[in-house]
Amino acid sequence: MKNLKFIFFLFLSQNILAQANDNVYDNNSYPAPIFPEGKDSLSRLAQREIIYPVGAVDSKDKEYPSVQFIVEKDGTITDIETWGTKNELFKGEMIRFVKSLKKWTPAQIEGKTVRCFRSINVAFESTTVKVSEGKFDEIFQVVEQPAEFPEGQAALLDWIEENLEYPNNNDVDGKTLLRFVVEKNGSIKNITVLRSFIPEYDTEAVLCVQKMPRWKPGKQRGNPVRSYFTLPVKFH
Repeated sequence: MKNLKFIFFLFLSQNILAQANDNVYDNNSYPAPIFPEGKDSLSRLAQREIIYPVGAVDSKDKEYPSVQFIVEKDGTITDIETWGTKNELFKGEMIRFVKSLKKWTPAQIEGKTVRCFRSINVAFESTTVKVSEGKFDEIFQVVEQPAEFPEGQAALLDWIEENLEYPNNNDVDGKTLLRFVVEKNGSIKNITVLRSFIPEYDTEAVLCVQKMPRWKPGKQRGNPVRSYFTLPVKFH
């Protein structure tokens, strides 16, 4: 396969610079955003306002999901995500509640206002709802020590060159842009195509990443964390 090093390093440096000025911090390690009426008020409001979905009553489903979101620098809420359930009714109810919340007091680090994750744990149980505010196992956009292929970036490019397969022998020139999560144990999960090249080539790029050995996980304050990694895979 052709050499990918220049394109990879150029993209990686641009990507890191773009993200560095807009970090999203986790509320495990840093002061958390504050709900206007306080933490207890948020729990009481969630307990009162989150409703067991009518469509799930007959099934008596029990789910213990979480909803995570980002409190922006101006106190607004963005990037709402749900975890721990495949039930669309439960997901919809949690998202509805979070969207209804007032502006928060944003988190601050050393006097500087920052973006920060926040999460709420919900127990949908036998048509009842129990709520608690939790410290969620966030997926970091930017970390102090980024995730890394076992032998480093050069080895990553060599590995891709050796293992990437082409669907056919046609001459092509393009790239598939992938994003995935490097878990705390170094395994790779949730591979997604951010920018498609050609569908069959996208598939080969995903298969190549799926075959990779475990990575060195990203670290925040010396502790392994889940983190996103963006990787362009070049076909040429």
